[in-house]
Amino acid sequence: MICWALPHDLHTLLNLTVSVQSEDSMRQASTLAVVLAIACMALCTQRAAAQCHPGWVNGGCVTWPNFPFSNGQHCDVTICYCFTGPGLMPKSYEINSVLLGSGCDVNNPDGQMMRDLGLALVKANPAGFTCPTCPSMSVQINTGWASCVTRDPINGSGPWVPCPGAEGACIDAYTICCTSNPPPMPPTVWPTFLWHANTSDCTDPNCRPVCPQ
Repeated sequence: MICWALPHDLHTLLNLTVSVQSEDSMRQASTLAVVLAIACMALCTQRAAAQCHPGWVNGGCVTWPNFPFSNGQHCDVTICYCFTGPGLMPKSYEINSVLLGSGCDVNNPDGQMMRDLGLALVKANPAGFTCPTCPSMSVQINTGWASCVTRDPINGSGPWVPCPGAEGACIDAYTICCTSNPPPMPPTVWPTFLWHANTSDCTDPNCRPVCPQ
């Protein structure tokens, strides 16, 4: 079991190795694993929340199975993100970490892959941002991520996170509107790309630039 936190703070690692030799030890191991998992999730959530900007909300983490990247790769992807809280405009999502599963080139994330994930957040709209009805109205939503990322050093297989000391960012802006679906289906979000901006500052040889070209 691995629990990780975003940079700008010390990484937290909780490893559990259990040798199961009997039914009783299996039950004890399962109970201990559940207790540690709950503690780990709580700690990770607290640490991740500390990385959100003032007034932003910790959205936690989401896993998309067999995510189809536009470069043809498919793999399970877990991202953690923040989003703007009440009263902050424009409404925005910020991706704070990305963990790529097998099936993708886990050592080489790029700007287009980050753009794909940002667009997926806009379409999923987990923050529940107001989405006006198509086609008469639309609203702007931004997605952003660090322009320079590094691999979490835990066994060299952790998530990609912002490079320490790098302050640059990549931002994609979209306008969205929604069409209705029969209950219990949520509305369908229709995004239109608006513009891209970045302040790339990736000079550390141990980090990767991930702003789209």
